[in-house]
Formats: sequence, C-alpha cells, structure tokens
Amino acid sequence: TYKDVTYYGEIKSFTTVGVEVRTGDIDPDNFTVTSSAGMGNDAKSVRFGICYGPTKNVTIDNNTIGLNEAGEDGSYTLTITPIPYGTVYYRAYVTIDGTTFYGEEKSVEGNSIVTGDINVENMSVESSWIKIITGYDNLTYGICYGSKSDPTVSDLTVKPASVDLDNKFNVELTDIPFGTVYYRAFLMIGSSAYYGETKSFRRDMKVGIPIDLGLSVKWASMNVGADVPSDAGCYFAWGETVELEGSSWSSYRHAEGSIVSLTKYNTDSTYGTVDGKTVLENIDDAAYSWWGSDWRMPTVDEFRELCNNCDWVWTMQDGINGYLVKSKVNENSIFLPVTKFNQDNIVVERGAYWTSSLYPPYVACAYMIYFNSKSYIPDDDDWAMRIDCLPVRPVSDK
Repeated sequence: TYKDVTYYGEIKSFTTVGVEVRTGDIDPDNFTVTSSAGMGNDAKSVRFGICYGPTKNVTIDNNTIGLNEAGEDGSYTLTITPIPYGTVYYRAYVTIDGTTFYGEEKSVEGNSIVTGDINVENMSVESSWIKIITGYDNLTYGICYGSKSDPTVSDLTVKPASVDLDNKFNVELTDIPFGTVYYRAFLMIGSSAYYGETKSFRRDMKVGIPIDLGLSVKWASMNVGADVPSDAGCYFAWGETVELEGSSWSSYRHAEGSIVSLTKYNTDSTYGTVDGKTVLENIDDAAYSWWGSDWRMPTVDEFRELCNNCDWVWTMQDGINGYLVKSKVNENSIFLPVTKFNQDNIVVERGAYWTSSLYPPYVACAYMIYFNSKSYIPDDDDWAMRIDCLPVRPVSDK
C-alpha cells in the first residue's frame, strides 16, 4: 500500500492434506473392527480408536478403546470387550494434538434377549431367545414375573438349565399370582440386568362349590386360591385381601407401622384407634374379594358349628392329610387339608384357618380354627396374630 493505494503480486496456490477417518465393519461374532485414518502431516500427539455406546452420535465422551500407533497404511484393529447389550453404535476416531476427527457412525447388535410366549396349559414360557457373544464369564438369564407391570430380577424368577442349539430356552413358572401376570426374559451381565419385551397373561382363580352340610351356612368345597380341595390355596394376613407369604406390623393394612397403632377392628385404645368393629367387613374379606358377593369368611361361631355338628375323619386326599368333614344329616362332606402356619414354610400334621372374628381379649389377634391329627375341637383361645398368614375356607349364606 503506497499513498493509500494497494498493489498485489501474482496469485499462487498450494494444497493441504486433510484428515480422513474410515470406520470399518465390525465382526458380529467377536466385535473386532479394522478402521483406518489418513493424515497429511506429522503430529506431536496422535491417538487412534473406536468410540461406542447405546445411543447415536457417539463421541470420545462415551466408551472408547484405542492405541497410539497405526500401521503404515493407517489401519488399526481393535476389539470391543466386554460386548455390550442391545444395539451398539460405534465409529472410528483419531485425535491429533488434542483435536478429534470422526469416521462414519455404524451399528451392530450385541448381547440380547427376547421374551417367548406363555403356554397357559402348563404355564411354560416357550422359545425365549438369547444372543450371547463372548466377553463375559458371569452371564445369567431366565424369566422374571409377577403382578407388577415391569417385573425385575427382584421379583419371581426362574432360570433354564440350558439353551438349545438355536439359543432358545423354555421355563415353567411356579407360585404364579392370581390376576394379570406380567413376565419378561432377563439377561444379567455381572450385576447389570437387561430385559426383553414385557408380556402378560391372566390367571383366574377357581371358585368353589357351596356344600350344604345341614348347618346355618353352606361351606365351600375348597379354599380361596386352591385348584382342588386338597390345596391349601392362598395365605392372607387377617383383614387383608392380597396373597402373602408373610407380613409385618410395618406393612399391615390396618395399622400405622406398629402393633399399638391399629386403625381398624379395635376395641382397646391401648392398641390404637377404637372403632368397636369385631367382624371383618366385605372390603377386608378375602373370600368376598376374590370369589364375589356370594361368599365371605366364616365367623368363629360358624366354624365352631362345623366342628360340633359334623363328623370329622382324619384321612388323606391327593397325598395330603386333613379332615373329611361329613354332614350328620345328609351325604355331603368337605375336605380341610393341613396348612402351613407361623411362616415356617413346612406343611406338618396340623391345620389353621382364619375366621372373620376379632379376638377381643387381645385385639392384635383374631380367631382361627386349629386342628391336628388328634384333635379338631375348637378352643376359645384358638387365635393368631393378625399379621400371621393363614388360608381361608369361605361360606355362603343360605
């Protein structure tokens, strides 16, 4: 620029060689991938690698594996391990003096699991499918299920003995809750759980037949939750309608966390709110809740009537011990099987059944009927803690 006038010399040019990163195709069997990077100039610091993750647009902020040198042609081979679950997005990268360049993003399917269909005839979940690629020593898989819409490995689970040559497996469900049951396949990789599609089916409860024994009420032919008369059926805390294996005062429906904070069925202020109720209402009656309005739990007096006005014969039915209770006025009878008691999970030669009647001397308890192979005569002090879980034999009003 001279005296405010700018003059230019001849225009010439040169070409720079850019950075080109090429993402290779991953081997789906061992998750090995060969990629390459081309660079025009030497650099002080170079890092070659693969970044990968479960979502698109992966960067070096996701999972990475890498090395500091490539082959003479710029190629390098890396293996992703352990192999992730589900769809894996990946791409090659090269970091040159702190600046990162990426190749094309691609994807591949990693470990996965698919939920099969239920055969309701035998409660078997059939043809679940699993894809397990090498990379882990501590894989477990199976079916989890329960009443929640999103069952996890913390709920009921069953694991297969093995998978077949097509990586399919079958499992049979046990201890299935009533109502809508949700299930899905799971895959545990270490301590991390992954799940297949959630599916569902419905297990409806069978309803017994009312049997006229010539008493004030008709007695059901089997227990709530039973499939046949010899089944003990479901176990309930007193005044609750949800099937339980065990309960506690902290979770009991009619208390606020302790034995002295009862909120219903109480005649003693020492134990909480007094309402004067001594017989279960329909809303808290397991028989009414599960079998409908034609059924309810028997009172203690109705159970005593059954004991005092029928013939009780200790016998066995379907391999289960119990009493055949026979009418004295007709040919009808019912079978009362032995049951579990005190949450010991052991069926022994005894039975215990809830009544709908509170035990007034100690309102944290309710009347039950207790029998063994040598005695069935009701005792005025046959009671159990309300949080104990016992079966129910319903009655129907005439």
